[in-house]
Amino acid sequence: MVGNAVVYAPYMIALGLLARLEPGSWRRFGLITAGIFALLFYSLCCDLLWSVVGAAAWAPPFAIVAFSPMRPMGVLIRWAALGCCLLLLGIIGAAEYIFTLVQYTMRVQFLAVVDRSRLPEFASALFFSPYMKYLYLVWALGWLLGLLTLRGRARVLVVAGMMTCGILLAEILLYLLLRDGSWLPPRPMYVEQSLFPLFLVSAATGYWGALRAAAATLRPSHLMGARSWYFWYKAKPAAAFIVVALVPAAVVYYAVSRPLYIADLYNEPWPKESEFEQFFVDEISQAVGQPFRGAVLFDFHDYPRQLTVDNLWLRSVPTISQYGQLVTPQSTYFNAAVLKNDIRLMGPNGFMPLVNPSPEVFSRVLPVRGTRYFVVGDHIDRFNLVSLAHQVGQSLANQSARPIMVLPQGLHHNVGPNSVWHVYELSAPNVGNYSPTEVLVAETGAQAAEMMIQPVSISPDKSCFQRRSTNRWCRRATSKCPGFGAVCMCPGRPTELLSSCCLSNSRIACAHGAKAFAWCVPI
Repeated sequence: MVGNAVVYAPYMIALGLLARLEPGSWRRFGLITAGIFALLFYSLCCDLLWSVVGAAAWAPPFAIVAFSPMRPMGVLIRWAALGCCLLLLGIIGAAEYIFTLVQYTMRVQFLAVVDRSRLPEFASALFFSPYMKYLYLVWALGWLLGLLTLRGRARVLVVAGMMTCGILLAEILLYLLLRDGSWLPPRPMYVEQSLFPLFLVSAATGYWGALRAAAATLRPSHLMGARSWYFWYKAKPAAAFIVVALVPAAVVYYAVSRPLYIADLYNEPWPKESEFEQFFVDEISQAVGQPFRGAVLFDFHDYPRQLTVDNLWLRSVPTISQYGQLVTPQSTYFNAAVLKNDIRLMGPNGFMPLVNPSPEVFSRVLPVRGTRYFVVGDHIDRFNLVSLAHQVGQSLANQSARPIMVLPQGLHHNVGPNSVWHVYELSAPNVGNYSPTEVLVAETGAQAAEMMIQPVSISPDKSCFQRRSTNRWCRRATSKCPGFGAVCMCPGRPTELLSSCCLSNSRIACAHGAKAFAWCVPI
């Protein structure tokens, strides 16, 4: 999550600009509003979905600052600035794009199914980090000192940090108590990460106010002569320099004296699987101007395998499995309805076809998805998948009459130095060369999935014929396959209720003799 700091940092700066906005010059209003908008837009450009998480997390402190101080004209000006920023996002199309993208995610469409277990470690770092409780204690003390010693905008910052922390703690409690309900907002753990700069800066402001108050108390002004005043005048910047220098000095001291095990605590080395990597780079790696040559699918997903997948992605090797916030609802529905996979295993951010419980359907689906290689490795078999995966892989290799490659497996899998990958090559993967022969229409997703599950007999004597649908809302996908295709969903319809508007007056046939099913795609 370290990279997300670039996404969250602009909110801290924008909050400071909002706090400085007071009634007065329209030129000042325009410049500050433009600055806030530029910061928010920069955060969106860095990572849109994580910026949305940041916006949800930073909404309370922005509201607190907008209402402070409670002078009607000042409050109106600050809310007007925020309203102008939202209006600009709407004018340039960013607001509509954000809303559409968020709605088109598995987390929104299948929230009740893919919502993760309400484990405490998903709520806050307090439940798994031995140091987080000390941070909260340090922050609380800083906020208390700030309330007692500060005035003006500095006090508003402390109040914003303290009240936002209270809201976060209430959100954590609610998240843990509502175990049977669906949770649409960002997980509290992500909100906590996003608000870390606010908590840190607001607490540091409180400590600075306490130091200033202590310095003023130690200066008996009614007893001071000219020499004493001169001494305090010189001592003030010296004291500020010492306080500011303490932080980098402490960091340097910790870097030198830290225990050895901490040096590599967050160092994740890249997997060392040179033969395995080079094989796929030579066979299916992608490049600009080069045709798609197929993808690779692993038999299972765990953290060591994800490191291997990341290593392949780095070398432009495509994989069937996906991990990210943009996994489509259609792929999730396909995985659950056709392959009968438990989509909770990958959570709301993953797509991973598994061989169990439908190995026959799984075998027919692999070529359709563009799979050229099916890889089975040595790992702790908690779900009894390895033997079944080898059987399916062997069957696929027999059909293609290609040799089975055996390549060394990396030590990061922790299954011994002699562990190996078994690479099974498939015959005739869909690399963009499949052609449709026939279209069957389904009124619901369940009907479409049932059609895809059934085996298909190929009749190569079909002649080419195509008639275009007249419905303006639909668009046909033309990459089809022997027995499987894509399912089509029209605008405004849930995934479970598929419309036949795309195909009501159409029939497609091609000489390759491959039967096709059509899914609808939102436009």
